[in-house]
Amino acid sequence: MHNREQLAYLAGIIDGEGSIAVSPSGSRPSYPYNLSPRLRVGNTDLGLIEWLAHNFGGSYGKTGTTNGRHKRLYNWTINGQAAVDLLTTVMPWLLIKRQQAWLSCEFWAQRNITNTRRDGVSVEEKALREGFLLASRYLNQRGALNA
Repeated sequence: MHNREQLAYLAGIIDGEGSIAVSPSGSRPSYPYNLSPRLRVGNTDLGLIEWLAHNFGGSYGKTGTTNGRHKRLYNWTINGQAAVDLLTTVMPWLLIKRQQAWLSCEFWAQRNITNTRRDGVSVEEKALREGFLLASRYLNQRGALNA
């Protein structure tokens, strides 16, 4: 279990360097039928990214190439139920991204888990998923919360 200081520190990292979204998962043809909550943190400090993966699970890796003028960027990512569990635990300490965290958790709770393929998704379920996807995109657009 994580202590309060670790959770508060994680919340600060997420608020400052992270993104929380309802995102398409899997191959493009399944979009928007197969969506999942995703928590991602990007940083140039590999030690921080490794600490996140070691202490909270998920996976990490480097992104793209560098041009010599910028440091390499590393991403830590956690998806699905693991992301929801972590977001639920850290949500009390989030200041900036609390709405995104709540939306991702609410999506996960309301979705119909038996239907993830195009041919098995009802019109109502498709509308629900698309609504969460659009709401997530709105919350994550630049300046949306400051308007």
